[in-house]
Amino acid sequence: TDANYPGSASGTWVISPATATVTLANLEQTYDDSAKSATATSDPAGVSVALSSGCECRAPTDAGSYAVEATVTDANYTGSASGTLVISPATATVILANLEQTYDGSAKAVTATSDPAGLTVAITYGGSSTAPTDAGSYPVEATVTDSNYTGTASSTLVIAPATAAVTLGNLEQTYDGSAKAATVTSDPAGLTVTITYGGGSAAPTEAGSYAVQATVTDANYTGTASGTLVIAPAAATVTLGNLEQTYDGSAKVATATSDPAGLTVTITYGGNSAAPTDAGSYAVEATVTDANYTGTASGTLVVSPIAATVTLGNLEQTYDGSAKVATATTDPADLTVALTHGGSSTAPTDAGSYPVEATVTDPNYSGTASGTLVIAPATAAVTLGNLEQTY
Repeated sequence: TDANYPGSASGTWVISPATATVTLANLEQTYDDSAKSATATSDPAGVSVALSSGCECRAPTDAGSYAVEATVTDANYTGSASGTLVISPATATVILANLEQTYDGSAKAVTATSDPAGLTVAITYGGSSTAPTDAGSYPVEATVTDSNYTGTASSTLVIAPATAAVTLGNLEQTYDGSAKAATVTSDPAGLTVTITYGGGSAAPTEAGSYAVQATVTDANYTGTASGTLVIAPAAATVTLGNLEQTYDGSAKVATATSDPAGLTVTITYGGNSAAPTDAGSYAVEATVTDANYTGTASGTLVVSPIAATVTLGNLEQTYDGSAKVATATTDPADLTVALTHGGSSTAPTDAGSYPVEATVTDPNYSGTASGTLVIAPATAAVTLGNLEQTY
């Protein structure tokens, strides 16, 4: 603009944008099915900033990690910031059910429900994804497999043994020297069942009554039955002998043999265990007393009187007006003897001949004798008179 000099120049004046600081925030959030945006602040404040997440302009919703870019869009400022937006899975509640079941030969799966509802849940049983079939206890783990949720639950699945019906049989048997085992059937059929007899596993042999307990030992079933095994004594034959004997002053014992041989037999005589001595008839009962056998026999023991000798005496007497009695002696001596004279027990008085019978009346002896008692007439003195008379 000097009057003495002409001249001019032209160019461009450049004002560069200032650098603004951009700070990202709200980078850690939890899924709730709504879009999750990071926030950005600037220094100086109020500068416009554009945000993008994983090359997308819209904010993400699903759980995951997203690269976040914040860029200043103000013409007077330049600046950017980068970070990672992490949307964590939300916590879901998992509830296990159907944890107590009973064996029936099919797989037993637990059920799992989630809150929120409808989430996919993976279940394992002792580490396996296959549901178990057999009775037992199994640790159960349920895990949410939805990418937006996390949640677990653990418990124990208990498959109880099923109840089996157990029926005992062959509980009434007869002794024969061999072991007598009860039989057992199960429903369902074919289960393993252990049997005890009075607490022992060995089947009994001897006659008697035994408490029987049958218990299912299959892992998938439970069941018991109890009863009483009765082994009845076997029938033995008893034969009585020596039932006819003769009195001799000693006890007279009947004999008894058994089949099978060698069994103990008790004998009674008219209900008494002592063998009789006196002559007579005695009801005999023989009873087997062996625990494994039963048997009886009855009969009559007859102890006959022994023969005694009877000798008659004083068979010739003379009438004297008194009764005339015959005498009798015995061998053995002093036995009681009943005498009859002509069938009467009264001794005769008058002269004459009388048949005499002498009979031993001792129950242990038998004997008789017969003869004739003769009572002769007595001699009388006869005196004649009136021997002198006149014609």
